[in-house]
Amino acid sequence: MAGGTVVHDSGDLLWLNRHPGGWCLFLESEEHVVADLAEVAYERYTVVHPTDGVITAADWYFTPCKENGE
Repeated sequence: MAGGTVVHDSGDLLWLNRHPGGWCLFLESEEHVVADLAEVAYERYTVVHPTDGVITAADWYFTPCKENGE
């Protein structure tokens, strides 16, 4: 997520914090560098959403599912 490195495995469950919201399955991420601001970078996640299908969005739109009381 923005501000730190979070490693997800393919198939991890994430919550989408923007419209339409809901649970998503994580597929992959890639670093995206803002063209005009080379020092600004973030991760773009590719996920499967139940109604929108495969979507790509910035990492800050997602919250990981907590497991085992973490």
